[in-house]
Amino acid sequence: MKKSDSNYGLFEAKPRVFLGIGEILIALILIGASILLQYYQGDNWWVNLVTAVLTTIASIVGVAAVWELLSKIKFAQFIVNLVDISSNIKKSGIIEYTNNFKSLKWENELKYTKTLKIAFVYGRTWREQNREVLEEFVKKGAIEIALPDYNNENLMRGYDERFNFESGETRKRVMEAEKFFNDLKAKVCLNNKTFLSSYYLMEDHAIMAPFNHLKEKGYVPAIKAEKGGALYDFIEKEIESIFSENK
Repeated sequence: MKKSDSNYGLFEAKPRVFLGIGEILIALILIGASILLQYYQGDNWWVNLVTAVLTTIASIVGVAAVWELLSKIKFAQFIVNLVDISSNIKKSGIIEYTNNFKSLKWENELKYTKTLKIAFVYGRTWREQNREVLEEFVKKGAIEIALPDYNNENLMRGYDERFNFESGETRKRVMEAEKFFNDLKAKVCLNNKTFLSSYYLMEDHAIMAPFNHLKEKGYVPAIKAEKGGALYDFIEKEIESIFSENK
């Protein structure tokens, strides 16, 4: 991932932390002058007046200089933190985040891959929205999907509770998904694990989407990661683990 030119501009700002030294020196000189005047002031009223003025100016300049210096130190720390975050994102391989999983264009996601491995509970909305895309994809590529084993009553009961479904609703939806993918000539496997997220693994990138546990329908976020990054490796291992225990 190429760093933008703007990042380099931010790094150049770090040495400017020490520009407040000049203001501090001015403040010290004024304070020194006011001390000398205090020493020699005697009964001269004008000396007292000048001393008061110099002391006030020195205080204002000193406070301003210290404030500016602290602000620049905080800014420099912000830049350091920004660099750390950027480095972590690069290592993760994250290339896109969206608040709405439905906004992904799957004709683009599947454009440069010949394999698609999926692990989700039933994906009804996703299937309905992308039926034509998937029908076109299987002409050139292959789909493997892991679904929960609808014969496992305890597993289905757990999903019903999680999704606030009536008893048996998850089983019905999983069986619909199985038929859908069988019609596409996809490899369908049943799994006894409880899925915590949905995974979509392609040759060059992967997508992970969490479940929505709200009773009302809402947007589900999605994270896309390129191959070679830590998140892609994680999703790949998750998929391998799920498929290794499939029926």
